[in-house]
Amino acid sequence: MEGYNSMMRVATQNNWLKGFKVRNSSGREMQICHLLYADNTIIFCEAKAEQVAFIRMTLVVFEVVSGLLVNWRKSNIFPIKEVPQLQSLTRILGCKVEHFPTTYLGMPLGHNHKELEIWDGIIEKTEKKLANWKA
Repeated sequence: MEGYNSMMRVATQNNWLKGFKVRNSSGREMQICHLLYADNTIIFCEAKAEQVAFIRMTLVVFEVVSGLLVNWRKSNIFPIKEVPQLQSLTRILGCKVEHFPTTYLGMPLGHNHKELEIWDGIIEKTEKKLANWKA
């Protein structure tokens, strides 16, 4: 995964892929184009065929180099706002379209974070783990 992380970092530095911008605690602007967690990856990009094709290419290269396989059947595109060419992008990537709100690794995504009930399941799981940990 470190190799894939390096590929994505180069892609962002060369503007081949554009994620979203955030500021760190010192006020420095950073661009986030991917998040890695164990064997899960979230990739952020603009809804442009060139960027989606680049993602497809990097994932195929990663498969060949690492010997690991991308599960394309479990891969999804989550559009934000209106994406006119969405079906074209899904054909390039070879995946399906899903919509927000959703849950990813137990965390609610695309919900109004101020709605307290979306956190109920997470709080309940955390409380159970803490209770087992104390025992």
